Amino acid sequence: MKAQEPTKLQEKLSTINKIEEIFKDIKKNAPSLSLKDLEINGNDLIDLGIPQGPEIRNILNKLLEIVLDNPSRNQRNILIRLAKEINKSQKK
Repeated sequence: MKAQEPTKLQEKLSTINKIEEIFKDIKKNAPSLSLKDLEINGNDLIDLGIPQGPEIRNILNKLLEIVLDNPSRNQRNILIRLAKEINKSQKK
């Protein structure tokens, strides 16, 4: 950037700084984006009586979708209740 037109340098640097601040804000306030960000994990599901195996991952993936749609639902008690409901519906 410094090798380009010097009269535009300050404007470009200012833009980059604004973008960097926006990125930091998004990263700080971003909703859960991966399974590890959920307030429960596979061990919690096993403690609920769900057997180890693909069902654990399926339930966690469904919970992640729910949290991505509504980040306020990423609370342990809510996710445990939802996991029980999902598990029950999958057994039908």
